[in-house]
Amino acid sequence: MSESGSDVQYRHPVVWALLSDKQGDNPQVLSLAHALPWPIVERRIMPLPWYARGKPWSRPSLHHIDPGQSIRLEPLWTDAIITIGRRLTMAALWVRGRSGNTTKLILLGRQPRNLDDFALVITSCQHLTANDPRVLRVALPLDDSRAGSAPSASGPETIPDGDTALLIGG
Repeated sequence: MSESGSDVQYRHPVVWALLSDKQGDNPQVLSLAHALPWPIVERRIMPLPWYARGKPWSRPSLHHIDPGQSIRLEPLWTDAIITIGRRLTMAALWVRGRSGNTTKLILLGRQPRNLDDFALVITSCQHLTANDPRVLRVALPLDDSRAGSAPSASGPETIPDGDTALLIGG
């Protein structure tokens, strides 16, 4: 028994970071994941070849996933998933359904129509969004350059005071 008289043992939540073939998306997911104080499990999900460029109909599903190139999504279900893009979000919604809707979803990208399925949506400030506490608008992409690739020699620590950087794209 604990000092408070309870047998309950607390554990840290486990977060899945869904990664794909989209090299611009993965660093953003990993940057957010590594900023959290909880254990992170990377899950690589690859689309079938005909969905690599085309967008499948958006619904909770794994029909668009290449099982030979992707990690299997199976219980024990995670506490939270960080996802980005339609293909990964469909897989995240599928997991959420299998978990009895207990898995919390964090989406990086445009606010979806089904906002109620998400605990948090982090979106670019150029997008129109609902006035909802679950929507966080940011001015720059989440990319701390730790994730996905080696830091470049011309990282922020080498920029002299007074220089200006122009960031284009997202």
